[in-house]
Amino acid sequence: MEKDLVFLGVSLREYVPYLFILILGVCVGILFVLRTIKEVSIDTKSKMIQYVIYGVGSSMLTTWIAYELLNYYTHFPLSLSSALSGGVGFIGAETVSRLVIRLFENKFNIKEK
Repeated sequence: MEKDLVFLGVSLREYVPYLFILILGVCVGILFVLRTIKEVSIDTKSKMIQYVIYGVGSSMLTTWIAYELLNYYTHFPLSLSSALSGGVGFIGAETVSRLVIRLFENKFNIKEK
């Protein structure tokens, strides 16, 4: 029989994958910022800090959403779900939103004016 670590009546075993996804999201967020920072003109230090926080935060959110979707719909193992969601987080929220918009435009035959 395995013993779970219980803190305030909550088993921490359930939250270990989310801690892993949090760390993965921070890593791919930093890589995303390093990849895209040369495309943006940043003239002040506050804009640089804002860009880094936005880039890391959006990549973390995209990584978490992709993990939840993959885990819920496909029931992949933790390693495969986290690897795929890390890849989605690395390409960034802006690229993912462009791909989804293009998918909906093609699906519903919407022409851009």
